[in-house]
Amino acid sequence: MAGPLHVITAFESVPQRAADAVRLAGRIGRILSASPGVVRVTLLQRLHRPDQLEIVSGWESEDAYERARNSPALVAARHDMEELLASPIDDRLHHTLPEAVPRASDDL
Repeated sequence: MAGPLHVITAFESVPQRAADAVRLAGRIGRILSASPGVVRVTLLQRLHRPDQLEIVSGWESEDAYERARNSPALVAARHDMEELLASPIDDRLHHTLPEAVPRASDDL
């Protein structure tokens, strides 16, 4: 499916390395933000679980994301991040559904 792509990348660090993981997630976010075809990048940290981070990014296309994902700088940063993690990096790629999400006032 062509069109915009939304990516949720989840990281769960070893608890005692959470601060290091936050710094590296910021580095990854900056690399993504500078990539051609990126629309937005947001870094999230789970409430009451500082060891769980997510980067939500929007892309003009899957090709733009794949080019960024395979860039040497991002490959190196993700490799550095893997050393801090309790589980593998989880990339979830999504496309927008053609139907609008109904508002609470809409009949379902």
